[in-house]
Amino acid sequence: MCRTREFVSRAVSGRSIVIAGLGILALDRWLKLIALNQHRIGHDSSFFTYFENDRLFGLIKFDQSAHLGISAVILSLIAGLMIFAKRRGALGLFRGGFFILLGGLGNFIDRIVYGPVIDYVRPHSLLPVFNLADVLIFTGMIVLIGTTMRVKSTKVDR
Repeated sequence: MCRTREFVSRAVSGRSIVIAGLGILALDRWLKLIALNQHRIGHDSSFFTYFENDRLFGLIKFDQSAHLGISAVILSLIAGLMIFAKRRGALGLFRGGFFILLGGLGNFIDRIVYGPVIDYVRPHSLLPVFNLADVLIFTGMIVLIGTTMRVKSTKVDR
């Protein structure tokens, strides 16, 4: 049991999480270019498609400058959360914030370069289209929720 815990601890070390996160962000950028090029030549598929998401969080439509301003404020707040978490030694909050920040940066780059966010994965016609940056954001949220639940259950146990 102790060896398993030690292996997991090494697997989710800070350096490996940074490398994995940056790798996923790079892959997201590359897949967005592929989706854009496939769309330009008319080769969208049912699973790998091109979709311009011009709404904030997929819900609210603003003009481009408002999108950029709101996104910059949110990314700054997340960076502040990460600094706070790092100083307090809250690695779970830091890691969750890191994934959210990376995903947010991926989508923010889209807003600067293309205007809308480029989504390209559609697993089913009834499900929304998303991209790997969205997966990073979702993963970060799961890490934050898991960390918060673990902290609360530890306090209740005491």
